[in-house]
Formats: sequence, structure tokens, C-alpha cells
Amino acid sequence: MNTRTITDILVKKYATGVLLDVGAGYGRYKEMIAPHVDKYRTSDGFDVRADFVEDSAHLTHADGVFDTVLCNQALERVVDAEGTISELYRVLKPGGYAIATVPFLFPEHKDPTDFRRYTRDGLVQMFSQAGFIIVECRGYGSVWDIIAESIKMSTRNPYLPRRNLVVRKFGYYAIKIFEFIGSRSKHQISDSSIYYPAVYIVARK
Repeated sequence: MNTRTITDILVKKYATGVLLDVGAGYGRYKEMIAPHVDKYRTSDGFDVRADFVEDSAHLTHADGVFDTVLCNQALERVVDAEGTISELYRVLKPGGYAIATVPFLFPEHKDPTDFRRYTRDGLVQMFSQAGFIIVECRGYGSVWDIIAESIKMSTRNPYLPRRNLVVRKFGYYAIKIFEFIGSRSKHQISDSSIYYPAVYIVARK
């Protein structure tokens, strides 16, 4: 199970009203998310294509203006993760939901930085300290997805110069094999497995 799939599930379940996607870049998930909310807005600290180019730890919005906030695979990259989570809380309306995903067992991927990894307990602690009520927090993906991502980042890393064609071809087919095995796993979402490539959390203000 990948981040796009879990985001689709969580957005359909929790997202409403005006949604701010923090760390969204150009908004790669816009077409998937926009039909489920009244308005979809993007925020990013680097990508000038975002609706708001801003520091995630110092958002430019007033208090309590968004119904939903989303932060996908971004907290590992920001300088001030605690400050970012506090800002998600501040700009969210009372009763609104924050949805976030982060990597755990995943190779380093600078875009442009990569500072940290999170366990389920670590993520719950940080959101709780910011004032959120935790709705759910689970790992997603399987050990096979971890292997597939490791091969991908070794042979077809989008953040590094392209490898030669033979290496890239080998990587492509190896990734497909392990992704297929992973898709057959019974433990796509878990709160007990010790092997998971990423974590999601849903929290309410």
C-alpha cells in the first residue's frame, strides 16, 4: 500500500470544507482530493507553483480558517516539525481534522532535505503535545513494500542522477515483483506490525 492509496482512503473518510495541503509542492494529489472538499489549496516552502509559498512552521493564515489540513510525507523534511504541527493545529477550525503521513522504514530522500523518521508512538506524542485529539494512527505497507522502495531508491532514485539503462530496467522489474507480493499481504494497515514503511495519523482539534 502506498501513500496515494492511504491518502485517498483517509480523505474520503475525514476531509471536508476547505482543505490546506501543507508541503504539497505543485499539488500532485489535487485531482484525487479536490472532488471530496469544497476547496483545495496548496502550501509549500519551496515550490513556487503552490498557492501559498510559506514556511510550514510560520503559516501566513489566520487562526481557525481551514476545515481540514493535510501534510503528506513532509514532516521528515522540515526544519521545525513540532512548529509545523502546532501551525496545523492553529489554522484548523475547532472540530476539524488533520491528516498526515510520514516515512518510517524508508531510504533517505532529500527534496531538498531529509531530517528524520517517525514511529507510531513518536507521531502520536508530537500531535498530542500540540493539542490534538488522536483519532487513529497506524503503520501502512508491508515488509515487501520496504524492499521495493529500497530497490527503487537504489536503481531509479528520482532525487539523484539517472542510473544506466540496465540498472534501471533491473530495478523496474524487481520493484514490480515485490510490489505485487506486497499487494497480496494481509497486513496493509497495522497498529501492531514492527515492519512498516510509513505511518499515517488522523487527529482532531
